[in-house]
Amino acid sequence: MARKKLGSLLESADFGTPEVTDSRTPEVTDSRTPEVTDSRTPEVTKSQTPGVRRSRPPLAAVERDAGGTGPRYLTMLRKEVRFRPEQADELADVARQLTRARNGQGERITDNTLIRVAVDLLLARRAELHGTDEAELRASLGL
Repeated sequence: MARKKLGSLLESADFGTPEVTDSRTPEVTDSRTPEVTDSRTPEVTKSQTPGVRRSRPPLAAVERDAGGTGPRYLTMLRKEVRFRPEQADELADVARQLTRARNGQGERITDNTLIRVAVDLLLARRAELHGTDEAELRASLGL
């Protein structure tokens, strides 16, 4: 049997219309990876008037990892916060001190751990909280 040249095979082949795909955004489906959303962008529903945004659902409404497996932080909502430089430095120092003091026992203590504890404390003392700016709010709690 005589050998055909590659060029002649390509010329006679019908490739049809090529399908256009966007190689920049590949679709990846992995049932083990939870859906991650950007908490800085509030959801908008069609029933709302333009310009009015709805906030995210409370933590209780967030679907948690089935069976309690996986990292704990994935069960929590992401929230962005801005700190003064001295706050960030002192927060990191306290987290390091507590981490060293725990001697490998218990959970890892991070800046975020301390922030969650501080928010819990603030919410527990919300009845005492009053003021029109940060300084007055701080003073109302005796800080």
